[in-house]
Amino acid sequence: MVESAENGASSSAEDTSAALQRKAEGRGSAGEVRKAKKKKKKRNKKVRLGRALYILGSVLIVRSERPLNVRKVQNAIVVAKGKKKVGKVHDIFGPVSSPYVSVKIFQGVSERRLLKLLGRKVFILHKRVAKGAVKGGKEEKQGGRAEGAEGVEIAGEK
Repeated sequence: MVESAENGASSSAEDTSAALQRKAEGRGSAGEVRKAKKKKKKRNKKVRLGRALYILGSVLIVRSERPLNVRKVQNAIVVAKGKKKVGKVHDIFGPVSSPYVSVKIFQGVSERRLLKLLGRKVFILHKRVAKGAVKGGKEEKQGGRAEGAEGVEIAGEK
């Protein structure tokens, strides 16, 4: 009974390799191998950004219908309907309730494809980050005084 609990708690990498080995030996099914590989594959979540409005040189202007989380959207990859990459978020501006987003268009994107995109929905690829993960290995300190402001007096402080 103890052995069955330990066998049930094996990782997905072990499941994949075991399924591949059984397939090579002729003991496993192709469906079993596909299921094991599917578990291992990580996907980016596609989140709606808004509708494409204008093309200005190498910039696409998108209007969002809802407020955006700037940290999640800034520098995100922008994709069209079928996950075809269009560009990267460059700037967010305008009203908070429905902001505009400027997207720096990638070089390989044709003008014809961009013209088809006007008036249609565009999305961003939202990368899933593990809880507690810190970008760059250091936590950034929030608040406090700016560097080089030692000699500056702030009203009410002594």
